[in-house]
Amino acid sequence: MGWPYHFLDLTPDEKSHRQELLSQYAFISQLSVLIPIFGYGIYRLCAWLFVRKGAFDVAYSALRELPGSTESTRKSKGVSFKAIARRWRALQWWLNGEIAPNWGLRERWIAAIVCTIWLLVLCFVQTGHAEALALFIIDRVLRYMDTVTEPAILERVPDTELLKIWYPMTSTKLVRFQLKPGQHVYLSMPSKPTCTGSKSLLSNPFTVSDVTASEIALVLRARRGPTTQTLRTHADRFKTHPLISLEGPYGGFLPVAELASSVDRILLVAAGIGATFILPIYRALQEQLELEAGGSDRLNLTWALRSAAEADWATDSEKQTFAQSSNAHIYLTRHHRRGNALENAFNGEGMEMDELRESDETIGGVKPLAGRPDLKDIVDETFSYHVDERVAVIFCGPQGMGRELRNHVGKWVARGRAVVWHQESFGW
Repeated sequence: MGWPYHFLDLTPDEKSHRQELLSQYAFISQLSVLIPIFGYGIYRLCAWLFVRKGAFDVAYSALRELPGSTESTRKSKGVSFKAIARRWRALQWWLNGEIAPNWGLRERWIAAIVCTIWLLVLCFVQTGHAEALALFIIDRVLRYMDTVTEPAILERVPDTELLKIWYPMTSTKLVRFQLKPGQHVYLSMPSKPTCTGSKSLLSNPFTVSDVTASEIALVLRARRGPTTQTLRTHADRFKTHPLISLEGPYGGFLPVAELASSVDRILLVAAGIGATFILPIYRALQEQLELEAGGSDRLNLTWALRSAAEADWATDSEKQTFAQSSNAHIYLTRHHRRGNALENAFNGEGMEMDELRESDETIGGVKPLAGRPDLKDIVDETFSYHVDERVAVIFCGPQGMGRELRNHVGKWVARGRAVVWHQESFGW
């Protein structure tokens, strides 16, 4: 088989036709971006209408109804709707699972494959490959325009491998960071340290852990990667304010008001540095639920970390971060294990639970427990209040711990419970 591409000698009419095809497919590719947006909007509208009309509620009567009667027909339709809703929740749960361990979620793979196939069709059917290149260039230009480069303040968190970065931000862009908690940025070091317009090809995503009136904060674990190693070197040796480029913000969880109104109970689970995603959501939900009578009882936080020192970035000696809530529980796993305690604790099978005891230390106004959290007991308690409650479970941490937590939640999904699941994993 020969090379499929070659130069063509086109007539004026053929060139005109080719240009019309290019414009047509480019327009279709741009409109394609709106399909998932409208699809999601239609899905939310249908879900709201079903809930509003009580389509999933099944009425029961003490009297036996004759087949074919109005009441009997209404009941059969109610059961039918309930069965459909149950299957739909099971499908959502399956789509939100991993396609394989550490390979990402099924829904993302399916969406990416469908989108790729569709764009390839638009790129190659009678058009060549110019459109793909144009989309790539537009993407790179827009990302470059959304990147800011400023000197940042780097701090080492004592007795840990953590770094905290304070980054100044303009008021106009700061508004975007304040819209939703749990957003992330792409961090890179300029290719020329003295040039704010240069940009490195290597960038890493990091979650925004805090937003103040004039700056944002990032907390990251310095590992063996070139970016974190360079940042640690600046923090340890140079004692300078290096130029850092930030692109974003991206992502973020649902607006807290929408989340609080759409579910009856919320379980937040964080492990180690995963709290950079969970704690901003926790603080925002606390503020929202304080407006309700007894609303804070609907929120539960579990945070497992290696040592109390790793929580210093999130707490202030003058603020009792967790003291106002009796539903915040912190676990120190390094009291009983060496090495990477969090990953070791949740990657083994048949591992016995440590006997929990109260630590002598204080974190954010509460006494942490020494040992590993029993995720099964935590999940079962969250779902034990009422069978009709809709529960949101939000997790950020190692894959092994997330897999174990999801397995425990999945048992309640199999019983027909309505669950909103979100996992912010490391890596993917």
